[in-house]
Amino acid sequence: MTAMVAGGLLAGTEIYNAVFYGTITAGGWTAISDFTLTSATNGDYTNAATYYYRLSATNSLGRFPYTTNEVKVTIDGTVTNGATLTWTYASRLTHYVIERGTNGTDWTQYITVSPAVTSAFDDGNLSWSNGSITGLSVCTTSSFEQIVSTNHNTLPGLQGGITDEYYHLDAADYAIATNADTRMASIEGDVTTLEGQVISNAYSATGSSNNAELDGQQVKVTFKEGGEVYRYSVITTASEQAYVLASQTNVTAARSSTTITLTIPADTIVWSLSGRWNAPVLGASFKLVVGTNDMLNADITDQFACSFVAYREDTGRAIVGASATLDMVNFDRFTVEGLPTATVCKYHFGF
Repeated sequence: MTAMVAGGLLAGTEIYNAVFYGTITAGGWTAISDFTLTSATNGDYTNAATYYYRLSATNSLGRFPYTTNEVKVTIDGTVTNGATLTWTYASRLTHYVIERGTNGTDWTQYITVSPAVTSAFDDGNLSWSNGSITGLSVCTTSSFEQIVSTNHNTLPGLQGGITDEYYHLDAADYAIATNADTRMASIEGDVTTLEGQVISNAYSATGSSNNAELDGQQVKVTFKEGGEVYRYSVITTASEQAYVLASQTNVTAARSSTTITLTIPADTIVWSLSGRWNAPVLGASFKLVVGTNDMLNADITDQFACSFVAYREDTGRAIVGASATLDMVNFDRFTVEGLPTATVCKYHFGF
């Protein structure tokens, strides 16, 4: 049978080597939804103007249709001096594209936005590009390859399948799966390799440091020394967030002005800190204080070090020149510099 695949079926998800076992109706490609605008009073526009906005998105197949509900804001340069745009998240994107014009017909400027965000703040400091996005065709049903599905239920050498099942075994695997004498009832001692076997009812041995347990449809193997690994939030406000990867859930953090302080209890290990820095409000630099637990050592060969990277939230690009420097007097802190103040920044420390 012949199947035509359309983007609307999976709301923009890319499809590779798809095989279907029935008739599929082609659908349209869906535009990003819930595109709205709110007038802002904390922008930097000083001249009166009216701006129209529309939104699209791209992935490796091309460009989504533009939103049909173009939104506009009239700026008076005193009270209304900015615009906040929001929309609904869509998965598997390369980036969002926001276009801007002055009459709702001609779109003379554009910016690209990270696929991880669902808002943009036009406060007069965004780096708009003149012109319009070119070279990207709109995704339609013709963006997908026409394929012919194969009825696997009748292929020679495949065993155990019935109509509408999507899994099959060759003769050797089918014999292993159905022969009780060849299936393992239990495993004791150290196991380094398992081939051709099905694990079920796996569990953790009390007090063991290296365990395996059944987690839904997956076997989770834990190799640990002294504890599990946890990722959780330590700072959450309307404009900034911070998350740690740690051996326990007892790490806390607080920001005072341009200093972030981690409180790490004894016997707790922190492997990383990721967060969101509101550079347009807080500035281009900040200090990170990690405390004296595992951090403060006078011996130069045992001082705490870190890896560091920062990204622009509006484009997702790495920030060239951003750095984190160890304080050579107070070994428990780092100074971050070189963040652009035109955009919110994402940062990541690896310890």
